[in-house]
Amino acid sequence: MAQRSPRTIRVMVAAAGLAVIAGVLGCGNGLRTVRGKVLLDGEPAPEGVRVIFSALGNTKQADGIVGPDGRFELQTMEAAGVMPGRYKVLLLNSTKSVPVPTVEIKPGVNTPPPEWMAYDREVAKLLENPPQGPGWIPIAYASRDTSTLTFDVPGDGREAVIEVSSMPKVPSR
Repeated sequence: MAQRSPRTIRVMVAAAGLAVIAGVLGCGNGLRTVRGKVLLDGEPAPEGVRVIFSALGNTKQADGIVGPDGRFELQTMEAAGVMPGRYKVLLLNSTKSVPVPTVEIKPGVNTPPPEWMAYDREVAKLLENPPQGPGWIPIAYASRDTSTLTFDVPGDGREAVIEVSSMPKVPSR
């Protein structure tokens, strides 16, 4: 094996260091920051509404949760941001109205307590058949097949403003 000069070794160490830093910072992952707000009947959507960007092309799904001010930030899997491309936008109603059980889940027990099973059923029921009227997002926005919302994420990212009405429009004849 040939001896390397101290300069060559320093260059190799520096290059390895830069590769590690780039990996940690996510450099080159292609994700763009997308923050935004959801407006329901012109007001900030309820805290806990889930925003899903469902990929329409060769991209990955991204999602976020609406905060108390109607704002959200999207992430793809565990990384902040969204790949550039066209997305179908889905909105799932907040489940914060369903009381969370205060039962302790014991380590090593594979079966959840009955209270958690009941909670899961209530959440599923709310998401599958949400109440209708002011303060609730119509179920049509929860399905990729029926949502009419789309968003294009450009190469530089941008704010997403998603406006919906709790009273779906009836098509005119």
